[in-house]
Amino acid sequence: MSSRPHLAAFSAAVERLGGDSVIFDRVANGEPMRAIAETFGYSRGMIYSWIKAGGPEREAAFRAAREAASHVLVEDAGEILDNAKPITSADATMAKARSEHKKWLASVYNRKDYGDETGKIDVNLNVGALHLEALRSASRRDLPGRDLSALPPAE
Repeated sequence: MSSRPHLAAFSAAVERLGGDSVIFDRVANGEPMRAIAETFGYSRGMIYSWIKAGGPEREAAFRAAREAASHVLVEDAGEILDNAKPITSADATMAKARSEHKKWLASVYNRKDYGDETGKIDVNLNVGALHLEALRSASRRDLPGRDLSALPPAE
């Protein structure tokens, strides 16, 4: 059975309620897609199919709504921590985890403002190997006739 009839029914329901903004205002408010879909009696997948079926304009509106949601999520993360009244260390850990999750979502929704730096290069240095190589180099300069074969190879 094709999902097209369901997609058409979902699209009609959105239009009856006021159009695309009915969905995108809720997305921009940070509401989970699952909750939005449940109010319509459909799955999250149906909303994503509806977004894709709307073409580039609807996809751009969705991205803009997600970017707006990133700011809401960061505010929510702060409020979780501000309003936490942990009784146990487990309560404190849970509040921190909820806050971190919201900040992570914000970074996914809006890399420009909350994401990791793009183009960042990770460099790993083995200080031991660098030190051995420096010793070898110094030994070659200072003691030209010395046999360095006894030194272990650099890793």
